[in-house]
Amino acid sequence: MLSSWYYYIGFIFALSACTGSNHERAESLEVIPLSEHCYQHISYLETKSYGWVACNGMLVTAEDSVLIFDTPANPAATSALLQWVKSNINLPIAGVLFTHFHEDCLGGKSVFDEAGIRSYANQRTCTLLKNEQDKIPSICFGDHRQWVFGKDTIDVRYLGAGHTEDNIVGYHKTDNVLFGGCLIKAKGASKGNLSDARPEEWSNTVSKVANTYPNCSIVVPGHGLVGDTTLFSYTITLFKT
Repeated sequence: MLSSWYYYIGFIFALSACTGSNHERAESLEVIPLSEHCYQHISYLETKSYGWVACNGMLVTAEDSVLIFDTPANPAATSALLQWVKSNINLPIAGVLFTHFHEDCLGGKSVFDEAGIRSYANQRTCTLLKNEQDKIPSICFGDHRQWVFGKDTIDVRYLGAGHTEDNIVGYHKTDNVLFGGCLIKAKGASKGNLSDARPEEWSNTVSKVANTYPNCSIVVPGHGLVGDTTLFSYTITLFKT
């Protein structure tokens, strides 16, 4: 289902070989094609509880621009991603979309700001960031927003709380690719960081995601391996137990 092509930028290490220094780990970035228009980007966040954690984002190409879901986890990896877009796609970036308010979604925001690229988030995310002025997105929107690029549509929705009270998902209708972010768990993943979670609502929210996007074929979780709609059922079961 997934292409095996890999693009390497700057200091880059495959997931199975990330044993370098902290500096190398912080600057590493991996970009993997998922479909005709969608790419997964992987970067690393250093955490107190889990050490270095691989974080997923998504990049969507259209005829005349690019939309990015979540920044890489830090400014160095974010700069590498912008350079990759320039070198490999050479289209302007229409914006970067934060899927929730945690650092693994917006750790590279300053790089987009410096490049004059707009950032977007759900109003709930903007409210949660109200005391961190440098992290507040350029544009805050409601529970549903669509980006239309020619024949392609990217559908973004808030369908309920789970990992956080503000987590949203994005769906590329042409390629049937869903970026679930940290609301969706990879196969075999644990419940993970629950510090801002709503575990009692999580399964119901993911059920809504599955019902809203029944034609989805590729699902990108916030961490771990990309899968298909079985990630929905895995996440639902995980939080029912």
